[in-house]
Amino acid sequence: MVPEPSSTDTQEATQREPETPPGRLSTGVSSTDAQEATQREPETPPGPLSTGALEATQLEPVTTTPGQPLGPRQSDDLFSSNDESEFAVHSKPPPELTKAAIKQRIRRIFTPRADGSYLVGEDFVRQWADKSEGGGRDKMMALFEKTAYHREQFIKRCKAIAESIEEESFDIEGEFLTLNDMDRLNFSETRKKGIVRYCSTRPSLVRQSKYGEGEMYWTDTRIKGKISKSRRKVFQEAMEWDEEADSKDEILNRSFDDWTLGVSGDTFQNIIGNDDAVPADEPESLTSSSVMQKVSWPELAKDAAPSSLLHPCKKCVEKHEKKLDLLLQRYDAVKADKLSSLQSQTRT
Repeated sequence: MVPEPSSTDTQEATQREPETPPGRLSTGVSSTDAQEATQREPETPPGPLSTGALEATQLEPVTTTPGQPLGPRQSDDLFSSNDESEFAVHSKPPPELTKAAIKQRIRRIFTPRADGSYLVGEDFVRQWADKSEGGGRDKMMALFEKTAYHREQFIKRCKAIAESIEEESFDIEGEFLTLNDMDRLNFSETRKKGIVRYCSTRPSLVRQSKYGEGEMYWTDTRIKGKISKSRRKVFQEAMEWDEEADSKDEILNRSFDDWTLGVSGDTFQNIIGNDDAVPADEPESLTSSSVMQKVSWPELAKDAAPSSLLHPCKKCVEKHEKKLDLLLQRYDAVKADKLSSLQSQTRT
């Protein structure tokens, strides 16, 4: 049988406090600390700072040493500064070149490459070979100094364009004379026959007199010639270009030793010119508006209906079609023996 609880045990059980359920265990926190934590009063949220407190918390600007990392406040002060000198990169100047290093650097420029060519023109190579005082080598050194001893800049400055200019010109003074004029000027019979024979083979040198004196022949009365040769060098930064050898050396390979002032070929004809020739008009610049105006094309409004444009456009096309038919009829009427080879090909 189970013994009944005594009155003393019942009284002790009623006086016990109810046990709290076990919560989450905290590491290293005693019951005393937990009790003190529960008895703490809640902290009040911080209110607005007063002006006096704000002034008291202001800090003096802190100077940093090179290599020291910046804090957030220091970085803000740095980028808010208006002094641009703070952002300048302080680099050391390049070391000064010695005279031996300068001479060695320019000597490499004037050293021939494996194929025998040079980085600069032959004229500059000849100047570099001149070692006299104040000569070409001293000039090259002065030019190298102007480029701050920079190899590429020096080579660009040494790009020279040498131009050889050879000009020939002659002036022919003459007049158209009849046979009576030649007799009055005491021309010999041999000269008169030579003038008539030469001008008869060139129709542009023969004219009819306006006063009924017969044919007039062009006669040279005085011939003056001039030959000038010059060489000019232009020093500039130039680009290399490829050009046909025939066009480049056309003047340089021409010999002027056997040049005479006599009239030969069509030279005289080119100078005198054909009096009957009509100078060609300069080509006009063609635009869409000018072409439309010449062909009488109707003006088309952008907002016009397509049906309203059909009649004027058709009328313009029919007008030009009639002109083409008329030209075709005239072209077919030309005899075949009077057509050139090109016209015959187009006709067939």
